[in-house]
Parts: sequence; structure tokens; C-alpha cells
Amino acid sequence: MKATLARGIALASAVAVGAITLTGMSADASDVVPATPSGVAVHPGVGTLSVSWKSVPGADVTYEVASSPAGLACTTSRLSCEFADDVSAVSSFTVTALAGTGGPSSAPAVAGVRHRTLLVVAGQSNANGWQSYVTDPTTHINYLSAPYANGADSHDSLTWIPWLMHQGAGAGETSIDSPQICNWPGLDQTSVVFGPEIGIARQLWADKRMPVTIVKAAYPGSGLATQWLPSDNNLFPRMVTKVKSVMAHDAAEGQFDTIGAFYWYQGETDAMSASTAAAYQSNLWTFVHAVRSQLPMSSSSPFVIAEEDITNYIATETQSHTFSPAQTWIETAGNAQVRAADQRIAHRMSDVFLVDTAALPRTGGFIHLTNISELTLGNDLARAAEAHLP
Repeated sequence: MKATLARGIALASAVAVGAITLTGMSADASDVVPATPSGVAVHPGVGTLSVSWKSVPGADVTYEVASSPAGLACTTSRLSCEFADDVSAVSSFTVTALAGTGGPSSAPAVAGVRHRTLLVVAGQSNANGWQSYVTDPTTHINYLSAPYANGADSHDSLTWIPWLMHQGAGAGETSIDSPQICNWPGLDQTSVVFGPEIGIARQLWADKRMPVTIVKAAYPGSGLATQWLPSDNNLFPRMVTKVKSVMAHDAAEGQFDTIGAFYWYQGETDAMSASTAAAYQSNLWTFVHAVRSQLPMSSSSPFVIAEEDITNYIATETQSHTFSPAQTWIETAGNAQVRAADQRIAHRMSDVFLVDTAALPRTGGFIHLTNISELTLGNDLARAAEAHLP
């Protein structure tokens, strides 16, 4: 905001997020000007930012506050303003004290707040990385080490709900390449796996040098018609609670998080039943709206769908005679319905993007992606939405 003497603006103070600096201009000696506000500070919250300052002596002093480039603004006689901000990394605030006809006074001051883009990865086993092993059992390559790692491995953070993997005490944020150890009956409890989050983080770092925090909420075998149904007190509210708790923790540490994108990889379970496959499009429509309304995120933030495919699984079960001809038909039809639903939602809803997984190799020709497939998928998911991130 640019103050003008004609309007009797007495003070202009620029508060820049990350390096907030108050600057003033000299006043005509004949003018009466209020003192420069002191103690200017920016306070992050969960989807909110507030600006506060100390009072300026004088009668009828008011304050104008505006942000750049987000366009947030308020005029008040109080000593703070709070803004809802769920999409942008605010670059600056301008605080202006108005009183009489005096000119602006000068007194530099500095305050700051850190910003971070937060991403959510949710779904079922392929969003977890059920058989995507960090150390490949055949080649013995470790995909969390050089030459596969980049700056994301040291700058990004990750936290997850331990529905499949152990996480340390407090389930707090840790480095993106922290071991995710399997914690599921029948699996090797020493297996370290990863999902698409590694490829997402590395691609965003390579393309934008963007450090991110990723929250992963994925449960194996879960269905959109059942556990993920927003009206059901199951996985959906627990995911929302987890995301908000991470944002609140970061805000308490002085960091302002905004949700940049939501990545969804699910649908295999729904494709295996005629009724859930038929309902998938309606349920996904409801789910996208619920994500955007119940998480502190913009309605225009990208929602990226990894389009499921169980063709290999159906073929394997049919060839081994595990499936009857009737079951083969049901699941083939269901797979087509769920994939078509993904495509229609991406076409009909704004800021929804689609990445097809059909061509990605599976472990043993089954359902679960290989580690290379998970890395490739993560790269593709990042590219699908990166131009729309704040």
C-alpha cells in the first residue's frame, strides 16, 4: 500500500514475510505526525495469518494493513488484523498509521515468518508403497541414496499416519528419506518401503527448488465407499486431524504452512465389486469436495488423481484359476468403471488432474507398484500440478 501526503497518511511500514522490514519517509517539520508503531509481528496459524503492533500515541489513530501479493487488507483502530489465507505464501504486509494531516515518520524495524508448502498423499496400498522396497531385493540398489537422491532428501520433511509403517515417538515430522518400516501382519517387519512421496519431493526440488512437507495418510485395502467415505468416522476425519495437527505444530514454531496440492491414489478395492465400482464416480465427487472444504486449503489448489489399474491382477488371478469367469468379468468391468470415473472427475471438476498408472510395472505382475514405478509415478504427479503450486 502506498501512503500519500494528500490523504494525511502518517506512517507507512512494510512488513515482508521472511524478512519483514518497516520503512518510513521524512515528514514536513510543520506537520504533526504520530510515532512509528513498534513491535510489528506476523503470527501464523492453521489457514490464518495475523499481524499485530503496539499502539501509536495520539487521538483518532487508525491503521491500514494490506498484504502483497495476496490482496489481504483491513482498516482498524485496534492493534491487530487477522486474515484467512489458505493458498499463498504472503510476501509482504504494509502497516500504515493514519492521524491528522501529518506526514509519515521514519523508524526501521524487522519481523519475519517462515512459509512452507504442505502436500498430502492419501489412498490405499500403492499410496503407501506396499512392495516398493527402498533396497531392491534383486539389484540391491538403495533408492534413498546417491545417485537417486537430490536436495529434497535433505531439505524436505515427511510425516505419516502409521497405518502400515512404524513411525517414531510422537509421529512428528522427519526427513523425507527416513525409514518407513513395514508394520503389518504377514509382511517382513524389517522391510523399508516408500510411496510416491519420494518422487514428488525430488521432482519439485529439481524443477522449482521447492522444499515441502508431505503428510501421508494411506491405508491398505481401503475403499472410497467405506473407510474413506467423508461421512464415516473412519479414515477421512483422521486424515484431516493429522494434517491440521502438523500445520498447528508448525505454526507454533513460527512457520506458516499452506496446502499446495492433494494427491490421491486409490480405487483398486472399489473396482473389485460391482456396487462400489458403480458408485465410485459419485463418491469421488463427494470426496474431492470434502477434501477442499474440510482441509484448510483453497478450492483452486490442485487435486491430483493417480488413475488406478488392476488389469495385471485380474490376469494373474484368472490364469491361476483363482477367479471364476464370473469374477473375472465383474472385476474387469469394475476396473473400467473406476478408471472412467477418474477420467470424468478430472474432466468435469476444476483444478483436478489425472496421471494414469496403467503402464507402470507391478511387483510380480500383481497390484503393487515396483520401487521404480513409485519413483516414476511421483515424478509424474509432481509435474501434473507443479505449475499451480503457490
